[in-house]
Amino acid sequence: MNPISGMSQRRRGILWMLLSCLLFAHVNALAKHLTLDYPTLQVLWVRFAFQALMSAPLMGRGLFLFMRSEVLGLQLLRSFYLTVCTVLFFFGLQLVPFADITAILFLAPILVTALSAPMLGETVGGRRWAGVVAGFAGALIIVRPGTDIFQLSTVVPLGAAAFLALFQISSRVVSRSDHAMTTLTYTPLVGLVVTSIVAPFVWQTPDAEGWFFMVLLGIFGSGGQYALIKAFEATEASAVAPFFYSLLIWATLLGFVVWDELPDWWTALGAAVMIASGLYILHREQVRRGDR
Repeated sequence: MNPISGMSQRRRGILWMLLSCLLFAHVNALAKHLTLDYPTLQVLWVRFAFQALMSAPLMGRGLFLFMRSEVLGLQLLRSFYLTVCTVLFFFGLQLVPFADITAILFLAPILVTALSAPMLGETVGGRRWAGVVAGFAGALIIVRPGTDIFQLSTVVPLGAAAFLALFQISSRVVSRSDHAMTTLTYTPLVGLVVTSIVAPFVWQTPDAEGWFFMVLLGIFGSGGQYALIKAFEATEASAVAPFFYSLLIWATLLGFVVWDELPDWWTALGAAVMIASGLYILHREQVRRGDR
């Protein structure tokens, strides 16, 4: 018997999520490596172009059908949020140690809870608000306002986390009206258009090694998106969401192996607080919905 086919849906979803995080960690590492030698806008274009190119086969003959959206304006706004998040994150990779910027990005799920009340009209109870406050405390431990560390190098990743939260909130809204494949089609659209306009002015023709890493960036990025979709297809989001934090493990390992970087104790403490608060918020959401 094939062990994969005999695996429960929940375990299959968890494995897809772990694979997604592994691939995304490598995408970020490749982006950091490439931006040392090539303009960031060029690397961004490669990221968006490959995502669009690799998504097309998933649509098959239904590509144009999936372009029809009931909430076109919101789809484009969602794509804009992701574009700004990715731009800020890629620029932040040049300013902040690899594991540190990954840890700061974990503020996004906590911001989603904080913003779900005013933007989605959801009720957020006192316990979940306590988790939000704890999450912000974890972020403050990492960036340490009032010190030399709190400057552009941390404001940029914080901005990336904020736009990632807006992207996730808009993803919730569009899922009520559009097919998942429609959303996948529009995800890279704004970033692809904007970077296609700008990239020719900053383009540096890559050497063989550069092309290799750029192609790898595109393949890993598309693979990560696909694995993420499969994770949420396999089982409920609450079962796989906690494993998103494995991204920090991969980021720490890659940061150490490739750049000899390790997060300091303050970053480790802040990340632990944010992860704990994120898991607590997720637990309270399960309780609110009656999940067990």
